[in-house]
Amino acid sequence: MRPDDLSYLRKRALDEQIAAQKAICEPARHRHDELAAMYRFRVLMLSGRREVALHPVGEKVAEIVD
Repeated sequence: MRPDDLSYLRKRALDEQIAAQKAICEPARHRHDELAAMYRFRVLMLSGRREVALHPVGEKVAEIVD
């Protein structure tokens, strides 16, 4: 794992969450939400932290900021 991997994955999760919120059709919203969850899951696995939430868009999302 490179030092910048977690930063990249966190940024991608945020980008996908924003894309899901801006999506105008349900299939696009769902796909972006799935991608955001995937990136958040990878952050969780690589960081070993359990505080990262994997909630779908529309719910309050907690994210760790180092």
